[in-house]
Amino acid sequence: MGTATVTTPSTASGTRTWPLRACYALNLVGAAVPGAVLLAAPQLAPDVAGADAAPEVARLVGALWFSLGALSVAGLVRPRAYRALLGVQVAYKTLYVATVGLPGIAAGTASPTVVGLTAGFAAIVVGWSAALLVAREPRS
Repeated sequence: MGTATVTTPSTASGTRTWPLRACYALNLVGAAVPGAVLLAAPQLAPDVAGADAAPEVARLVGALWFSLGALSVAGLVRPRAYRALLGVQVAYKTLYVATVGLPGIAAGTASPTVVGLTAGFAAIVVGWSAALLVAREPRS
């Protein structure tokens, strides 16, 4: 006779963390790399971040992005323990979309950079939020 496969909360929870791991991996490329570039060469801000900024501001953004990317390495190892990292990204990107992106687009004053950031940030907000919901702790 065949054996039945039983899925327990511990085995099911391991498979439900892959969306978090995907978010952390994307952070390594999408946050750490541009962050490092902005820290090392703030004059490249228009090419990297799509906006001209004073070197101090470019480095501040670079430090934030690099930190998010670097901390994502730990998230790859312990995905649930670092969910707050993704939550911070959802929060600041939601605020940007709601206070800068959508009002500028609605008024017809948004630059192509703002339109692009708004679209990208909105996609990340939806994706990261879905990953956080899928990977929530199983109820006992």
